Amino acid sequence: MKKLALILVLVSVSATAVSAAAASAAASAGFGAAADLGAFSFIWEEGGSVNADARAEIGDGFQFRIPVTLIWNGSSRMLDFGLFLDYRPFGNSGPFISMSVVQAALFADSMRLVNEVHLGWTYILPFRLPFELFAEAALVVRDPSGAFETAFSEINAVLPQYGRLRFRVLLGIQFPAVPAAADEE
Repeated sequence: MKKLALILVLVSVSATAVSAAAASAAASAGFGAAADLGAFSFIWEEGGSVNADARAEIGDGFQFRIPVTLIWNGSSRMLDFGLFLDYRPFGNSGPFISMSVVQAALFADSMRLVNEVHLGWTYILPFRLPFELFAEAALVVRDPSGAFETAFSEINAVLPQYGRLRFRVLLGIQFPAVPAAADEE
């Protein structure tokens, strides 16, 4: 019951934050999705992971991202999800920093709160299409402040590939901003 209540609170806070940001920046909202190339790690590792994210531009170099990751090792499985705030000072292409606003790791019988910071670079592929294709490389630092040390240690004991540092490469698609309709009088 506590786990369900916490999940509902996390979803409510995330939905409120996303809708408030989208409403305040509706004129520049663009949407995208990406998948992690690390999904192929099961070829050389015992466990593996699958990651995908959805993103929404909220204007002035900021973007909300909702990543969902399934990590497994033998019979252990964990679903990692959250709401991230990305800052992209030079637009969609170039360097960025991303921080988890709220993030949880969900096992079959328990849930742990965690956090991450991503430092990376996005490259827009030079194809002339009505949308942008991008490649994004990032260094992921899990629990950089040590605030969730117990949760991190418990997860790492069960899933050794859930390390403190991780390099990830995403391939994705970004749809352009849709201009807001002008108010008619």
